[in-house]
Amino acid sequence: MLTVSNAAPVGAAQGDVWISANTGVQYVYFTSGGNSQWAEMEAATSIDLGSEVDLTAVSSNIIPTANITYDIGNTSYRFRDIYLANSTIYLGSATISATAGNLLLPANVSIGNSSIVESGGVLGFPAGTTIGGSSPEVPKISNVQITDSSYTVLDDTAINVDGGYFIVNGSGFVSGATVIVEDTIASSVSFINSTLLRCQIGAKAASSYNIYVVNPDGGTAIRPLGLTFSAFPSWVTGSTLANATQNTAFSYSLTATDAVSYALSPGNSVPNGSALYSNGQFSGNVAVNANTAYSFTVIATDAQAQDSPRTFSFNIIYIAKPQTVEYLVVAGGGGGGGGISGTSEAGGGGAGGYIATTANITEGVTYTVVVGGGGGGGPGPGTGAAGGNSSAFGTTTVGGGGGAGYTATAGSGGSGGGSYAGGAGSGTPGQGNPGGTGGGFGQSGAGGGGAGQAGFPGPTSGRGGNGNVWLNGTFYAGGGGTTGTAGGSGGGGTGKPGPGAGVTNTGGGGGAGISTSSQPGGSGGSGVVILRYEDYLDPAANTNGTVSVTTANGYRYYTFTSSGNIRW
Repeated sequence: MLTVSNAAPVGAAQGDVWISANTGVQYVYFTSGGNSQWAEMEAATSIDLGSEVDLTAVSSNIIPTANITYDIGNTSYRFRDIYLANSTIYLGSATISATAGNLLLPANVSIGNSSIVESGGVLGFPAGTTIGGSSPEVPKISNVQITDSSYTVLDDTAINVDGGYFIVNGSGFVSGATVIVEDTIASSVSFINSTLLRCQIGAKAASSYNIYVVNPDGGTAIRPLGLTFSAFPSWVTGSTLANATQNTAFSYSLTATDAVSYALSPGNSVPNGSALYSNGQFSGNVAVNANTAYSFTVIATDAQAQDSPRTFSFNIIYIAKPQTVEYLVVAGGGGGGGGISGTSEAGGGGAGGYIATTANITEGVTYTVVVGGGGGGGPGPGTGAAGGNSSAFGTTTVGGGGGAGYTATAGSGGSGGGSYAGGAGSGTPGQGNPGGTGGGFGQSGAGGGGAGQAGFPGPTSGRGGNGNVWLNGTFYAGGGGTTGTAGGSGGGGTGKPGPGAGVTNTGGGGGAGISTSSQPGGSGGSGVVILRYEDYLDPAANTNGTVSVTTANGYRYYTFTSSGNIRW
């Protein structure tokens, strides 16, 4: 009988074997000379213990006498079962252990030419492995699709680096399957059926990664580089665009990093007369009837079909047609009277009529402008000719009256001509003043009337009457002078030794001729029409005639120096 224990068995019989559990030394029990004892067996000793060894009373460790030398069973005779408690089997440097009913295997286990792979704490078994009478379900991955948070499939070919949602299509999936992207376990996996898993994953650096599906029984599928992470396009252009002006071309370049195309978000539109192009250019020419605000959403798309929306806003500023204009209408000045030898000088010509007022404007209507010419000077000793009338926006001014020659009568008009001896010419109410009265034979003639004052009488001065200053700071419509005196401010011509003509496009009266050579009088200055309005309003759509356009101090000026028309 074989006994393994710490202490020698009691009641042993001849031939019993005891192996010390403490030292591993083997002893045999024998009787010699009436004495019974345990004798240590030598290594080479072979003792026949019979056909049966009793191991039912093992109460200590079983330890071989030499390392890596002895076997338990052989290829012909094997033990049927081994029953172990929660302990460890040491196989060389590897271990197999059991804890709380769980079998723990080494990190690397090979079966034939295949391996059991550990990934993310889950074992993947090779095909054909049987555990508990069944084989692990072998999953397969057909493809991976990017989705939104509702798991609606997108056309994106990459997931945002901040993380997102995707589905795994394939076969052999089992409830409780784990999805691993390289070394990151998906934060959420919903088993829909054996062909579909819905997944959510957190942030990951931009790159392409292997993706694994591991079933609870260890069956594992892999799709190399199956999921790509890429940053969404990032908008560079701010959401508020600069204002545009109605009927004026505009262009903006909308830009996002890594974007390859741009398009309006479904349900959005840009203003009529504008367009958004696939390269991000937004341009056009838009007509509005009032200041108008617009907003629209543009989607920037990158090479992975990832979309980044941005809502833009901008205003079209309405530049109104002028509703009212301020304007000045000045008629042509009258010519100065002609002198006669041996007598006093003739009278100066009267200034053209002067009216400054306002008018209401209607868009699309063409307004006619008439600019009167200056009257010719009178031949010695005749009276000067009257100036031509001017008109615009329904307002007409009367040409200036001619200055009187010897014994002739001064002409009436916008402002009256100065006389030689008789009565002075009268002015038109609201447009001008009368001419002065001359001193008669042997004395000087009188000045023509101006828009601002009457002509001066001959005996004291003979100077022409002053004109008026309009909104642009310039005098217009001065009377013509005589006897060497100046014309009135506003283009009046100077008399003897002139005579001077009235200044062009001022409506000034012509100066009087001198007596020594029966000199003709000076011609009156031509008239003018000027209008103005705030320069932020629309310019005129069309003008004809000789017209200059200037801006000053917040106003736009149109100056007609000949007849024409204007339309907004």
